[in-house]
Amino acid sequence: MGKKNQERQPSTPRLSEEVLNELVARAVGLDPGGEEFSSFLLRLRSIPAGAFPQFANALARQGQEKALPILLALACAEDLAPAAVESIGWVQSLEAASLLQAQSDASPSREIRKAAGRGLHRLRSLGLHVETAGETAAVQASQVAPAPQPRPTSKTRAWASAVDGHGSRFLFLEMPRPFSGGVLVFMMVNDKSGILEARAGHVHVDEDAQNRVDEVSGQSRLPHTEIPFDYARHMVKEGQQKAQEHGQPLPVDYMVWKESIGQPEGHWEKPPVYQELNAAKVLMEPGLLEESDRLLDLREFRSWFLETDEMRPYAQEMEQARHGSLVLSQEAQMKRQERVLTRAMEDLLGGEDRAVYKKRLEEMSYLLLRTDRERAAKIALAAAAALEQEQSPSRIYLPGSRAANLAIGERSPLAGHPFFKRLVAESLERALGEITRDRKVIVAG
Repeated sequence: MGKKNQERQPSTPRLSEEVLNELVARAVGLDPGGEEFSSFLLRLRSIPAGAFPQFANALARQGQEKALPILLALACAEDLAPAAVESIGWVQSLEAASLLQAQSDASPSREIRKAAGRGLHRLRSLGLHVETAGETAAVQASQVAPAPQPRPTSKTRAWASAVDGHGSRFLFLEMPRPFSGGVLVFMMVNDKSGILEARAGHVHVDEDAQNRVDEVSGQSRLPHTEIPFDYARHMVKEGQQKAQEHGQPLPVDYMVWKESIGQPEGHWEKPPVYQELNAAKVLMEPGLLEESDRLLDLREFRSWFLETDEMRPYAQEMEQARHGSLVLSQEAQMKRQERVLTRAMEDLLGGEDRAVYKKRLEEMSYLLLRTDRERAAKIALAAAAALEQEQSPSRIYLPGSRAANLAIGERSPLAGHPFFKRLVAESLERALGEITRDRKVIVAG
């Protein structure tokens, strides 16, 4: 049979004029750093993939320079980038030509470079004078018109907040925005569940990013500190992996800026506090571990106390140990209460959770150090390092500890640990108080 009778290839999907106009109208002037952008991106993801170039071209042609911010943001999504970049060729402005020339000259992606080249060709065909490689359109245009003022650039910086009692913390990453300006990506990351939330907003100068971080810190009452940017990348990578392990969808704003954040260049086997403090020397300083229970007086640790619901079974056992029907000597009663406390510590803080709490203390040690509280930082690191002590045939005594309370040997590292003993003991008392109040309400009712 002839070629005319061969099976035809399916046509490229097209959006109706009504849908296309509605999408363009919504996109023009939309702030890529605002909350509406996330829902808008989800809407775009719902249209057929082959129809995205149609939308991008219409947006550029109708919105012109007003469309550039949204097109640049869409260019950060790997699968949308070629069409978004090429469509900039419909924006008849020197800025659009400069952006395309920069991508044509320097983009690491061959596909993006080709898309930028096609966009530049379109601008030339529309009558805009664009120089070829070696000079940007803005430089050439300076002979006949004032050159546009360069926008302030952003450098890479990162901040992290204190860790709350659920293992969550805020993470902020400031990065250069593609083509110009900067972006501040805000995330909430949990050490068990991974990335829970993400937002992104554009910044013009470094002070903008710092002010936004300070604002969130003030509202949340969680102090923060600057951290190495590569370590922030490491935290993001871990957060993504944990979210995927739990089957939790990743936030849209994170997916938009994922490629810009990039992968960590270093291997962070330990948190950055170990670059500042020597754990072995810290453990050699007398008294630090014994003082670790005082960390719970700091505002950063006030949310660490355990929830009443998980403490309730142990609180009921403790109540029975104190007020049971059996007549016991004071010594026997104290031993019984100690057994309840120890079992609660092992059940709630042992096993895999022990490593989780160790990491939390290490992260808090770095924050305390960077907020000019060196002794508190050393205490937190000593409390974390003490959890590394494994069972041993001989009895080991940590420097500065009371041997009777902190002998590790055949016992768990949690046994007698001042920080965790107070953490669980006070959590038990709070749970007992809740149980007592509940009973009074029932009786009064």
